[in-house]
Amino acid sequence: MKIIDEWRQEDYENGKQQGKEEEKSSEKEAKRDQKLFSGVEAQTRVIELGAEYWIKVNEFVTIKKISFSPDQMRAIKYAMRIPTQLPNAYQSTLLLSLLEEAKANGFKS
Repeated sequence: MKIIDEWRQEDYENGKQQGKEEEKSSEKEAKRDQKLFSGVEAQTRVIELGAEYWIKVNEFVTIKKISFSPDQMRAIKYAMRIPTQLPNAYQSTLLLSLLEEAKANGFKS
């Protein structure tokens, strides 16, 4: 009887561990999905704003000497060429963060 109880305890603990691993896996998957969804939303927003808007943002950050990363620089070049070229989801999130920085420094949309 003691052996059976030990097996049951082991099965219970193994099942509990599997449940935790599955939960962690589900959480990671949900975060990945949210990140992807956020990237697509950012891309949609960037495209909706259009090339002329991003040209104005570029002029503003250049005049105000707001520093931006090489990745943001590359992304804004794409954004200024919408619809010929489109920034990807990652670049779009960079553009929106640059836009927030510009607005914090006085950019009016």
